[in-house]
Amino acid sequence: MQIWWNDLCWCRTLPVTRLMGTSTLKKAGETPAPFPSVLSASRRFIGLMMASLLNTLSLASPSSAGPVIEPQLRALTQAALVQGATFPRPPAVTIEAGRNWVDLWLMGRVDPEYIRHLGGSVHTVAGPVMTARLPLESVDALSQAPGLERAQLAQPVRFQSDLSTPETGANLLWGGPPPDFPTSGVTGKRVVIGIVDSGIDVSHPDFRTTSGTRIRWLWDQNFGPASPPPASFSYGSEYSQSDINAGNYACGTCGDFLGHGTHMAGVAAGNGRGTGNGRPAYTYVGVAPEADLVVVSLRYAPDGSITDD
Repeated sequence: MQIWWNDLCWCRTLPVTRLMGTSTLKKAGETPAPFPSVLSASRRFIGLMMASLLNTLSLASPSSAGPVIEPQLRALTQAALVQGATFPRPPAVTIEAGRNWVDLWLMGRVDPEYIRHLGGSVHTVAGPVMTARLPLESVDALSQAPGLERAQLAQPVRFQSDLSTPETGANLLWGGPPPDFPTSGVTGKRVVIGIVDSGIDVSHPDFRTTSGTRIRWLWDQNFGPASPPPASFSYGSEYSQSDINAGNYACGTCGDFLGHGTHMAGVAAGNGRGTGNGRPAYTYVGVAPEADLVVVSLRYAPDGSITDD
């Protein structure tokens, strides 16, 4: 069975078998076991997250006076001027080479070149929502950005797959805790999950076992190292499981610079081997921790978005 994991933020579901409702994961010679509505639950969860984000960004029409700059953001710029290096910094503000940088959420149709003109960088563009990084002293100039409706500090988030995976009920079908699942468990073994997103960190332990990578095939549409494209296509580079294990997909320009594809792959199929930072091993495990992966790394556009070819 093939399952293509579809994140509402980025991906378009491909015309292959999908995991919906009471679809089953079937092992050879076994009666299919009912699988919970994992994808439906994930869609509801992602929908709630996006609704929360849009609500936070205040979709109400901006006033004719101009865009809304979050008061806390304005206060930070003033505090930096008055207190210098000693002002208290929230997680969204960091220091690099003696300069204050701020991570932002921007709402509206903002030209990415305007952000770059202010000395900043654009990370992600999803419709009217943009994430960006800007020198703190350039925040005041944001009020002149054409198309901007609202600007606010980016908010910190925490990994919660230790909560979201049990919420779907997937762990009840594993038959036991990771990593030693019983043979009777439904863990995604002999299932292929497809990720069409910003790429994947092939070195991440969550996508590897003691014998090597769980990624069967990877199509990097940004070309990556020299390798031919998939059959019937004229762009990008394709890498097999053996290519990845041999280190042929390793360079300074390949992988997942946005991190979004790696995140989604972890939600779908992370095996928990990469749990760290003082957390117990296998704390963060995806829905199908023994599934194989097929990954498409979409092209990066100059404005920070990615394109689906």
